Amino acid sequence: MDKENPTTAQFKVTQTMLDKCIIDQNKSIRLMAHAYDWPDELTLPSTFVGIDEEDNETHIKLYVTKRGDKRMSIKNLKKYAEAGDLVKITDEYHDPYIDSPLVQIEIIKPTEGEDGNV
Repeated sequence: MDKENPTTAQFKVTQTMLDKCIIDQNKSIRLMAHAYDWPDELTLPSTFVGIDEEDNETHIKLYVTKRGDKRMSIKNLKKYAEAGDLVKITDEYHDPYIDSPLVQIEIIKPTEGEDGNV
């Protein structure tokens, strides 16, 4: 993640994420959410509209569980990504006056011989 650009987030996809449709927010995701002034104590989901490289639309939900865990889900992630892929979310259209910000989602497949660490 670029510390100068908190509107870029990335994470490595795990099989658990695909099976349960739940993604724990890592630091880059939390910084991106903070860039949208998303409050930490929010319990209702905050929704982003995502567009992938093929202009398919999906929805990204950020939420906090009753226990306080910060989570995210991406609708239909299983259709486009596999365990080991890197998902990069970039906000190229940030407008604080739009209720559902538009972000670009990129699925990066690991290259041959890559150990998969992010």
